[in-house]
Amino acid sequence: MNAAEKIRLHVAIAQALRSQGDSGLNEDQLLLAQRIAGFDLSLPALQVELRALADQNVIAAFTPLSGKRYRLTAIGESKLAEAGL
Repeated sequence: MNAAEKIRLHVAIAQALRSQGDSGLNEDQLLLAQRIAGFDLSLPALQVELRALADQNVIAAFTPLSGKRYRLTAIGESKLAEAGL
């Protein structure tokens, strides 16, 4: 995946999480959303990108009773807004 594709993937992940608000999405739901968006992605590859986004504080992992989920942070929301999305 080149740099432009990676940026497009990161935006797609952020938009998917934005659409779910505070309830967020788990990894399987995010993987399905990205495949629907046209990305040919494995779960391990998605996990690498989720870690990268979390390291940048764009997304945050949380663990309710239903298991690990991710949500968009205020920083992630700001980045989408800066991009005009």
